[in-house]
Amino acid sequence: MSITQDQIKHLAKLSKLEFSEEELEKFAKDFNSIIDYVGKLNEIDNSMLEKVRSIDVENPLILRKDETVEKKEFTKKDLLSCTQKPVINDQIALGNIMN
Repeated sequence: MSITQDQIKHLAKLSKLEFSEEELEKFAKDFNSIIDYVGKLNEIDNSMLEKVRSIDVENPLILRKDETVEKKEFTKKDLLSCTQKPVINDQIALGNIMN
C-alpha cells in the first residue's frame, strides 16, 4: 500500500492546507515510510502469543453489592476543628499568600 500525491492533495484540501510540489513529494515519502514501518508488524510471528480475550471465562469479574453508608451530619465547628491553622470568624486564617 502506498500513498500518492493526489491523495495528499485531497487530504490537504479537506484540511484546508496548501502545499508546494516539494512538500507534496516529502509528505508522500514520509507517509509511505510510516506505512512501510507499520507493515512490518505483519511479518512478526505471533503464534507464541496467547489469544487476547476481553472476558476471562474462568475468572469472571465479581462485582460487590452497592451499599449505602449511614449519613453523618457535620457542624461547622466539627469541620473547622480539623485544621491546625487559626480560625477567625468561622474562617481558616491563611498567612500572606502574596509574597
